[in-house]
Amino acid sequence: MSKRYLDAIYNFITSESERALMINGNWGSGKTYFVKNKLIPHLKVKKISSIYVSLYGHNNLESITSSIYNNILMEKSGVMYQIIPYAEKTITLLGNLNKGVKALTDVFPINRKSLKNVLSDASKYLLIFDDLERSNIDYEEILGYINNICEHSGNKVIIVANENEITRVSDNLELPMRYQTALLAKDYNYEKQKNIFESFNNNSKNDDSSKVQNLDDLKTKTSSIFDSDTRYDIIKEKTIEKTITFEPNIYEVFDSLLNNAAIFENDILQSKKREIIRIFNNHHHNNIRTIQTFIGTFKKFSHLISLHQVSDIKQNEEFISVILNCIASSTIRYKTGYEKSKWVTGSEFGMVDFGRDTFTPHFYSFKFIEEYIWDSDFDEIEVRKTLNSFLSKQTLSREDAIHKLNYYWQMEDSDVVSSIKEIIDGLVNSKYPTASFNLIILLFLKLNEIGFEIDMENIATLMENSNNFNDASLESFMNYEISISDESKEIYNNLIDRVNKKQVINIRVNYSDKILEILNNQNWSAKLYDFYLAERSYFYDNKGFICYVDMDSLIFNLDNASNYEFSDFRRTLGSIYDRSRLNENFAKDYDNLVLLNQHLKSQQYTSKIKKMSSIGLQELIGSVIFRLEESISKENIV
Repeated sequence: MSKRYLDAIYNFITSESERALMINGNWGSGKTYFVKNKLIPHLKVKKISSIYVSLYGHNNLESITSSIYNNILMEKSGVMYQIIPYAEKTITLLGNLNKGVKALTDVFPINRKSLKNVLSDASKYLLIFDDLERSNIDYEEILGYINNICEHSGNKVIIVANENEITRVSDNLELPMRYQTALLAKDYNYEKQKNIFESFNNNSKNDDSSKVQNLDDLKTKTSSIFDSDTRYDIIKEKTIEKTITFEPNIYEVFDSLLNNAAIFENDILQSKKREIIRIFNNHHHNNIRTIQTFIGTFKKFSHLISLHQVSDIKQNEEFISVILNCIASSTIRYKTGYEKSKWVTGSEFGMVDFGRDTFTPHFYSFKFIEEYIWDSDFDEIEVRKTLNSFLSKQTLSREDAIHKLNYYWQMEDSDVVSSIKEIIDGLVNSKYPTASFNLIILLFLKLNEIGFEIDMENIATLMENSNNFNDASLESFMNYEISISDESKEIYNNLIDRVNKKQVINIRVNYSDKILEILNNQNWSAKLYDFYLAERSYFYDNKGFICYVDMDSLIFNLDNASNYEFSDFRRTLGSIYDRSRLNENFAKDYDNLVLLNQHLKSQQYTSKIKKMSSIGLQELIGSVIFRLEESISKENIV
């Protein structure tokens, strides 16, 4: 595909046209990469010299001209090269080539005629202007400047831009002025498209029919008066002879991006290239920068993946595939504005939602990969533990019913019925972890659409009562591209919401039970703090810690605590309720903190040390209560 573009551009450059060529493409489509790494080297072979100038950030035409001269000087050596840092500022400051040359030759030992010849010989270069839509100069002014170069300087010019963004950026800059004009145009009839100047006549008329009633009216009126697309088309027709719409060959781009990959990385990515590109195509996301991020993320984890390969060739292939699918899907989610997945506490891998209305609504993911993509958080020891845990749980036989039903279209009806029964029996015995529930529901809903009769209410009840709720691993590698009807999607969402609510209750009870177990053991104060540290992300997400504590047990422990335990508990609370983490993160703790403080105030400890520690603890809890009351409204405390 690159050859087709290269040939078309070369044919235009060697033509007699006195207007510019535009290469148009979406952001991230690889236009700049193509120009720098394909087009310019190709033209060099053809003995065509080119100057590349990005218009990004330029505020005036003089700075663009100076950048052109700077690029010319960069091709030279010796003293010519030494004056590059001064040339742009000098020519821009003096605003004239002759004055600039004189100023530079007065300082540097350069022949004035020689320098002027170098700078005056700009007409022999092909000029490539990139990032038109990112310039701070109005596009009309830039295109007029380029038109002047084409007609009077004799240069061939290529403009690289995203046309969809050119008028939008300019419109946003002028929007306040345009709104003001639209508001003043009281009787402007934007349906009949009258001349704008007529709208300022007869202001004495009290015609309410064209008054702006709301923002939508204002936008409609403004867009009718200022037709940006028509304005751009008129200017474009004057300056640009031909537009080439750039659509990258994703396979060529992928190969180019792998040039710097290590052997192991290159081998894996090349062998899985079609699989990877299919993921991007399925989500209609062929942004080159996203693919670069994907490759960079894979490189980050590649050495760990190489250490965790397994001897079974087929299982190893599937292991690598699920990692690559996770990195690709998570990268696309991040680049398209999705938040991180909501992970159940203790879960390190499992099925997650991609988002609504996507080709693949769910995919198998790893928490450590998401944390790296979203937060640049990387803990190699924890990654190793997670991968070891994941591989150790790949014991589910390929004869398992879930794996079979994932290929239901290949099965006989009787085998489908047997697999359904096997899965239901597994749910009864809490065989399947929570992470497999969404797949089971999807499969069963699909089978119901086909004609199999499965009681989804019963399935949801079995899942609600599962004792396997704290294990998030799905124990097989499978492809989850299951298409269901809108009606089934609604049922799916309702069932998932229902199961999730019950699982939240189960998890909360589980945490309360764990804390109660800690309180019933020796060295409880230190163990309580260690437990908080290990699970703090869950407590932050659920806005509380003391709310999970059985207050009768805690009060009993404090009343009977040694001075060390009492002091240690005070230290624990001080660390938990650090000022930087307080606010709404612990909103649910308010009631229990008030209860605890009231009890401490009512106690008369005989030990002088314990009495002192109690006063300190009361002051700490009192300050926490005060800050909670300041940062959250009382009625929002649940």
